[in-house]
Amino acid sequence: MSNTSSITVNPLIYKDISYDPERDFDPITTVISYPLVLTVSTTSDKTKNVKTVKDLVELAKSQKTPLNYGSAGIGNLFHITGAQFNNEAGITATHVPYRGGAPMQVALMAGEVDYAFDTLASIPLIKDGRVRALAVTEDKRWRDLPDVPTIDEAGYPAVHVSPWMAVFAPKGTPPDVLKKVHDALNLLSTDSGLRERMERHGRVVIMSPEAFKKQIADETAVNKEVVKREAISQ
Repeated sequence: MSNTSSITVNPLIYKDISYDPERDFDPITTVISYPLVLTVSTTSDKTKNVKTVKDLVELAKSQKTPLNYGSAGIGNLFHITGAQFNNEAGITATHVPYRGGAPMQVALMAGEVDYAFDTLASIPLIKDGRVRALAVTEDKRWRDLPDVPTIDEAGYPAVHVSPWMAVFAPKGTPPDVLKKVHDALNLLSTDSGLRERMERHGRVVIMSPEAFKKQIADETAVNKEVVKREAISQ
């Protein structure tokens, strides 16, 4: 098992990383995917009245001092997505990295940062009103946030981000073995009890190895452009 960051982000950032996804692994399929959520602070004087992505962009463009956005650390997917959003929206903002998602959430609730892209773990905070959700980073609304528009609806389809968990095999695994594993995962995904448990963590997505390989290449290309533009490295 691996995830979006390990395959499409970390190899672009960490100079001493010990693996090469294309050289070392054969992709089989994604299993779970989910959107990120663009959230703003409800306690910050600057953002407490921001209700939409449009409001946030207009606010950012009106400021003499740039807004700041939080992430769970330099070069993680929250950082990459925030930088991509800023570029697409034509705004300048200061990146504030934290040591993990929880400290970032605390900072957002306290108004130390103005906005952040977060995981679905932010939903309880959203429902309690401690942060406000402006968009989810997919082309479909999330079932637990039906009133929150998609990033596509907000006008920024290029910020379409769906982190995933996926299954890989060592490079050179025989095709018939890859097919057996893929077919087994596809069959397991039809089990209603298992599917229900899996969907607590996201959306079940089983795709062909060919489609998954293309998705990896497309996502890596987008992330590579962001990393280069923002000069992100570790």
